[in-house]
Amino acid sequence: PPITPDVYFANINSTTGGLDAWTNAGPLPEPLLGHAMFNIGDKLYVIGGVGTDYLPRNKVWVTTVNPDGTINGWTDTNNNIGNAVYHFMSTRIGDYLVVAGGRGPKLHGGTMYKEVYLAKINPDGTLEKWVKTTEDLPIVLCCAGIAATAHRIYITGGHDARV
Repeated sequence: PPITPDVYFANINSTTGGLDAWTNAGPLPEPLLGHAMFNIGDKLYVIGGVGTDYLPRNKVWVTTVNPDGTINGWTDTNNNIGNAVYHFMSTRIGDYLVVAGGRGPKLHGGTMYKEVYLAKINPDGTLEKWVKTTEDLPIVLCCAGIAATAHRIYITGGHDARV
């Protein structure tokens, strides 16, 4: 199947705790796979991923969510992460977004990354410049689970491209 540009949202039903029907919110900035998406206030950020040319991106795009849940297009933040990457791990810890590891610079290539990048979230929801941390992951890694607590980041599973 083709790489799609679709963005969907569903409201959480306050009566049942389930989801209401999924609704098309609008398109991504381009069709992508293996990317990450975060919300900060009423903004959505999309980071990295692979486009229809099957090349990874290092771009970061932003859009604003309308009160009805739809989006109105994306802006390139011109604040790129260090590697053109996909299937990386990403999380938010406090006032920072984290991007760790991943694959690139081409789809299904054997190159893997162990670098970790941080971007501070400003009070207005914009991101400061991405900074490479002094500590890399202990091994090159993609496709892992990631979670953050108040002061720690945990990464589990994944693989190092030897499979």
